[in-house]
Amino acid sequence: TVHNKRAEGMGFFDMPILSWSLYLTSYVLVICGLLLAIVILYLAGAVATGKGLFSGNTNPLDWQTYFWFITTPAAYFAIIPAMGIISEVIAGISRKAVTGYRTVVGSMIALLAISFVTWGVHLVGLGQSPVISFTFSALSLLAVIPVALIVYSWLATLNRGAIFCGAPTSYVMAFLLNGGIGAMLGLFLTNMSVGSYLAATLFTTAHLHYLMMGGVMGAMLAGLHFWWPKFTGRMYNQNIARLGAVLYMVGLNMAFFPQVIMGSKGLAQGAHLVPADLSGLQSLSFVGMGFLLAGLAVTVVNMMTSYADGPLASANPWGASTLEWKTDSPPPENNFAELPEGGNSYSF
Repeated sequence: TVHNKRAEGMGFFDMPILSWSLYLTSYVLVICGLLLAIVILYLAGAVATGKGLFSGNTNPLDWQTYFWFITTPAAYFAIIPAMGIISEVIAGISRKAVTGYRTVVGSMIALLAISFVTWGVHLVGLGQSPVISFTFSALSLLAVIPVALIVYSWLATLNRGAIFCGAPTSYVMAFLLNGGIGAMLGLFLTNMSVGSYLAATLFTTAHLHYLMMGGVMGAMLAGLHFWWPKFTGRMYNQNIARLGAVLYMVGLNMAFFPQVIMGSKGLAQGAHLVPADLSGLQSLSFVGMGFLLAGLAVTVVNMMTSYADGPLASANPWGASTLEWKTDSPPPENNFAELPEGGNSYSF
């Protein structure tokens, strides 16, 4: 579709950032999906026959090496589309072109390339050679550069923009806060001395949840609130939506930052007994999860209520520039009465 169905006049570097992010991660899915299928067949053969690459007679690190080689790019497979969504929402709510468009695209390509050479950072402290661990740690730190460039692009796009302070903006702020914390926690795990201590603790669990629930899910919620008027033709209650965003952001930090502290004190993942001096943090984490779920419940109720009886949405309630906002809400059959002209997606 990307190669053959772009609007007339729309080149590769005129596409929306979201289209780029989905295009790039499609290649990752093809590669990692094939490799995962092969590894699963090898594992099934070892379980059935007791022989082979993953049998009990081979190095236990072999399975972990293959597993992380496949699943590390898969994690980026979730994060890159989230970055694409946030780029679109920020451009839409700011009513500005994406600053550093080609830099953002190049940074996403660099991130996906780095994802294929950093799997060994998950094996630090688990029997891997210190020299190899140092190499993987150094390669993992390189991811800071493209991530920083993308974040600078977002901040520059927001700077002096005519920002619409609605629910999508609230979720963008939640994404920047929670995703930023997740990225900072990752720096500790890529450090050999600190990472070998924290690798099997709740610190790693909190890091993963900050990236997935704070980052990926935060981007999904931002995109949901941004495009909801387009694909339903109805507007939701902005104040209730912002309340859901606040509950979500506060609850997520209450739920997982205590786990950062507990993990730094050495509490292992899956521990059945929590020391008495950490029980207060565990209770706070439990309460925080309640706030998070309440925020999601508020969002669901608000969306369903608007779908049933919300005010009609205009074709372009945010003043955004990409092609989907140049047709009715919801779009008619075949999307457009006449095929639109392409060109730069961010021409305001």
